[in-house]
Amino acid sequence: MPIAVTALQRAVDGYAAMGAYALRAFVFADLAEATVLAGDRKIATRVVSAAADNARRTDAPIHQTLHLLVTAWVLIDQHRRDAAAQAAQQAINEFSARGYALLAARAHLAYAQAIQLSDRDAAVHALRTAVVTFDDCGATRRSHEARSRLRQLQSVRRCTPSTEFRSGPLTRRERQVAALAAGGCTAAQIATQLHIGVRTVETHLAHTYPKLGITGKQQLVRRAAELGFTPDP
Repeated sequence: MPIAVTALQRAVDGYAAMGAYALRAFVFADLAEATVLAGDRKIATRVVSAAADNARRTDAPIHQTLHLLVTAWVLIDQHRRDAAAQAAQQAINEFSARGYALLAARAHLAYAQAIQLSDRDAAVHALRTAVVTFDDCGATRRSHEARSRLRQLQSVRRCTPSTEFRSGPLTRRERQVAALAAGGCTAAQIATQLHIGVRTVETHLAHTYPKLGITGKQQLVRRAAELGFTPDP
């Protein structure tokens, strides 16, 4: 288990022993992010349950929103990226409305992680927003981490062999997936309808976007008719 995860887990247990549930809520957000990035699914699942219980104990709006952020990270770990993006976006909105700029920036990180396979441009924008806020708040370590993720994402974009994908037409499955996505279906809904995995859906979409000359789902939906994806009569 990574040292950071161990330290955060000890902090959570220590605050629980002291009855310091308000402080515990903030550590849960750190712990969820750390465990998901470390790939520790077992702990991540326990964290979201414990964070929900903690939020019920305090019944404080900020702790409810922190639970949303925890949920977003765990959904990412479960490859439920559409649901994760929704939870992260809701957390962004609620943190921002209450003036918690630093927490909103952290929710932007989760949002970027959730959508980076389906809409890389929007993920880059989310990371840039987080970097600016972290810099404004003097959160040096967080800013460094966000910049590192941003560089990685931009590097992947530069290295993606898009010309290879553009060299041929969509496969039958790619067109099926793209048609459903253009109609507004989530990756999970597409997976259910086509009896394939969510990750497979995301892979098909990642191959489809360059072939269509677009960068993500938002453009696919907006330009559906132009790209030949019209709703059934």
